[in-house]
Amino acid sequence: MTLLNKKFISLLVTVVTFSLLSNVVSAHGNSEKGANWYLSTTVSVYDNVTDAAYTAVNPAVIGKLAAAKTGKDKYDIKPSTSLANNKAALAFVQQDWGDHSGEYLTDFRSTRYRNDNWVFTVISSVNNAEVTLNWSDRNKFITQPQGNMTTNKEKPSLDSRILMRLSLIDLSTGEVVDALTADGRLNNYRFNMADGEQQREFRWVLGPVRSKHLKVSR
Repeated sequence: MTLLNKKFISLLVTVVTFSLLSNVVSAHGNSEKGANWYLSTTVSVYDNVTDAAYTAVNPAVIGKLAAAKTGKDKYDIKPSTSLANNKAALAFVQQDWGDHSGEYLTDFRSTRYRNDNWVFTVISSVNNAEVTLNWSDRNKFITQPQGNMTTNKEKPSLDSRILMRLSLIDLSTGEVVDALTADGRLNNYRFNMADGEQQREFRWVLGPVRSKHLKVSR
């Protein structure tokens, strides 16, 4: 496969992912119970040896959809190629899906249950990487051209009631980070990968954080 084709497929995956997100946004309800929503997590990596910065092409997207299943369904999107050796990447590594096991960019769940959790993996081949995780419940949509410019409109996918119930856990350190800061802004998380560490697992938790959520095993 040529480099051009790889870039095209990667771009196509991105377009498909955000097309799906736009459908989620347009379909979500106003009440928390049964509402369709998503949260998009992004990663950036800084190499302090080469002074280079890297950003993942695709975010890791969690969410709730009335039509989704807890296991494999049509809303779970795979990357075009393996992310294992990337400078900066995020993936949901599903190990118990039989023939469908592997890396995914999205993990949508059923709206049946009020509480839930999602495990995802930060991947970086940069040694001693300085990593920043950010997340957002908003997506930009191009509305119309204006001369040589285009206007963008941001639409929220979920309201603060759900954001206030979301927490991120670093499964290597046990640190718990609220999705929102004390003054209601979207939070972020920064950490350093240890020498030789190329992957680290995290867990998004919707609802109270329990001792079981601090364990690496799913």
